[in-house]
Amino acid sequence: MSRPVDPTRKPELLEEIVDYLGEHGVATMTMRNLADGIGVSTTVLTYHFGGKKKLLQESVAAAEKGMLESMREGIAAGGVPEGICRFWDWISAGESRIRKLGVVLETMALDNGSWAPVFSGRPSVNSVWIEMIARSLVADGVPPDEVEPYTTMIHGALLGLCLDIWDSGDEVRVRQAIDLLVSYTEQVIEQAPARSV
Repeated sequence: MSRPVDPTRKPELLEEIVDYLGEHGVATMTMRNLADGIGVSTTVLTYHFGGKKKLLQESVAAAEKGMLESMREGIAAGGVPEGICRFWDWISAGESRIRKLGVVLETMALDNGSWAPVFSGRPSVNSVWIEMIARSLVADGVPPDEVEPYTTMIHGALLGLCLDIWDSGDEVRVRQAIDLLVSYTEQVIEQAPARSV
């Protein structure tokens, strides 16, 4: 008789996998080195995830989850400026979150070429964020036919600052830049003709 499935084990494994990938990288991961690195067998990984493709897809989704939730909650509470602040507060709350950010950033870089089949069938990280920012700016009065360059600027700046914090770890300097991005976003909204109804 087989052992019953422990419903808490998969989420625990995902946390360990994301931490491992954040420290060792996505591109060079094999099921064997991952299993060895987190202290389980490849059989355990296969049992919970089926294979490398599904494991990577679920790991990236787990890494993105807190980031997306923090941005969505901030946007709901106060638009894009508040979304940026809450997202950055979430990122800044510990080294494991910086590792999660690293997994997402590396995945974005790999999301083409030979890695494209691994991540096919899911919206790109960029498209999700761009759509979320654009919807909020339009709701705050930025005309739909003018929103694209503002969205691109805000998203591009935020992405660049994510790369910076992941690479440099300079929280003070990058936080100052985040504050400038928030101010820029507030100005975009203030200059919008009228709030949408």
